[in-house]
Amino acid sequence: MQDLANFRNSKAAEIDPKSLSKWVIVGGSYAGMVSALTRKNYTNLFSASWSSSGVVHAIKDFSDFDLMGAIAAGPQCAQILRSARIQIDRMVSAGGETYAKLTELFGVPGMREGDFYYFLGDLFTFGLQYGKLKGLCDPMLDAHFSGSDLISALVDYENTFGRPKICGGNCTAIYDTDALKVDVGQNGARVWTFLTCTQFGWWQVGADRLSIRPRGLTADYFQAQCHEIFDDIPDLDVEIFNKKWGGLNQTTPHTFFVTSAQDPWTLACMTENYLTVNSSVAHTVVGPEMGHCSDLHTVGTDDAPDRIRTFNNIKK
Repeated sequence: MQDLANFRNSKAAEIDPKSLSKWVIVGGSYAGMVSALTRKNYTNLFSASWSSSGVVHAIKDFSDFDLMGAIAAGPQCAQILRSARIQIDRMVSAGGETYAKLTELFGVPGMREGDFYYFLGDLFTFGLQYGKLKGLCDPMLDAHFSGSDLISALVDYENTFGRPKICGGNCTAIYDTDALKVDVGQNGARVWTFLTCTQFGWWQVGADRLSIRPRGLTADYFQAQCHEIFDDIPDLDVEIFNKKWGGLNQTTPHTFFVTSAQDPWTLACMTENYLTVNSSVAHTVVGPEMGHCSDLHTVGTDDAPDRIRTFNNIKK
């Protein structure tokens, strides 16, 4: 936030010596949170904030992420994903050669059990999260109704979407605890892990019987991973962050909080029922394929009407 304030002041002096311009700060997801909090702490420098899917609320045991994902997927797709997850759970429990072959199928050979559960959980929900619902659900529904193997369908999805889109071709570097121990400089996954371990949590754990994400994915796993990667950090206490920065009690004027109907992160964001400031707005965009930060993308004529309205209202 201090960097952004310094950047604003430096550029204002360069391009607007008379200080006549109004500055608006924009961001999505983590940057959406930073956008809202920067406006809150530098109201004299930024006239307004656009906080898209701004995750202002730290949550340690984020099981509601999984429940929100199941709602977004719809009852048919969610149940088929659960069926695939149950099959995988059984293969993991079998251990030995069965588990080894399973990790090879998904392109993460030899990955630890907990790390594999983490990888698999994101594979189930990244498509839902980023407005690619049909890309995940259609092949899984096709496999189910044709009597084909669900695991094979999920592996195909991982090869075409998961590995190239989520992992940049290398899922081990993002999910493997041993890989995350190595500080190689520009390691975004390690930095993200440090932030979640020390401030935010957002540990997307399984939600009991109705979970899409593996039930073996627990807060204890994430806490142990944190200590193994960063051995001198204390146990996570998310209330330190929430008390300092307000959590869901954001009272800053002229802030536009936008979330999307199929985005599981919505439960960590400001929504209309929490907003108490008349000059600020909170809105959840509804429509098909409305995922994380959907309002930041340029609209097209085929977009959901509410997304077009939301985008036009922001521009005004």
